[in-house]
Amino acid sequence: RSLESFAFLSERYVLLGLAWRPLDQRELRTVRRAEEPQLMVVDFLEGNGEETKLEDAEFVCAFHYPTMMESAVPLGMSIRTDPAPNWTPHPNSQVPFYIAHGDRLLVITFTVWSVLEAHMQTLLFVRTSTLLSHVEAMEGETKRHLQWDEWGPSQTRMMRAPRIHSSVWVCYVFGLRFVTMRKWRGKPKGIEVYDFRLHAGDRRTEQSSVSDGEDDEGGWMNAETQMPGGIFSDEVATSLPYQIRTIVPAPSEGKQDWKSVMLSEDTIIIMGDVRVFSGCLSLAAIWLF
Repeated sequence: RSLESFAFLSERYVLLGLAWRPLDQRELRTVRRAEEPQLMVVDFLEGNGEETKLEDAEFVCAFHYPTMMESAVPLGMSIRTDPAPNWTPHPNSQVPFYIAHGDRLLVITFTVWSVLEAHMQTLLFVRTSTLLSHVEAMEGETKRHLQWDEWGPSQTRMMRAPRIHSSVWVCYVFGLRFVTMRKWRGKPKGIEVYDFRLHAGDRRTEQSSVSDGEDDEGGWMNAETQMPGGIFSDEVATSLPYQIRTIVPAPSEGKQDWKSVMLSEDTIIIMGDVRVFSGCLSLAAIWLF
């Protein structure tokens, strides 16, 4: 296995994204089935400060992905989450509250190639509080492996990544929200916000005072959804609830089509190119409530 990415779960625990990536055609021919990716939790405060090989490292527990098909080849994995566990707003910011330290959204992008799906990316959404609850339940036990059925189906949401999912503008998650672009045939390109806050589905979403676009309330998604075949050997269904909201920004005069989106605590940031100055980046903001 190789270390693909990492993120801080808390001020004590680090989450490592591990995946088996074949090095050459010989390995592809000799290995009958790719080992499923793992999310390994390491207590870095217990480390001895010495260099350690990955296979010899001490760890608290490892969360396994579903079993992969023989024809599936992992290509990479990234873990994104914001803000940092100990983040606080600037002292000059007069806000009554801010993002909870113990509960943030992890967005895990898994890139894979298979005969049936060719090149494909999946997104796995899971809350830091979910993984930390399993860590707390260990009660001193270490090196425990949790198979997918023990943690994944009801505590995560897995889906195919949009074709325009950004690998450059990676600030697409903040707190318990995720933002992405969507293209629909015959319709303008839009922005989708996924809100995984527990109370998001219990209240009516108020229409935003966005003056430069159309705002659609979207809906509450709590039904089980299934991943398409071609990657995992068994059916993969997940059901972590979330609210989805769609925004279609109005075109801005003098600017080309916008290219990507990012997310902060209360703002969606849209990026595009200015026509007059080729290659110059322009930014626009939409308040998010």
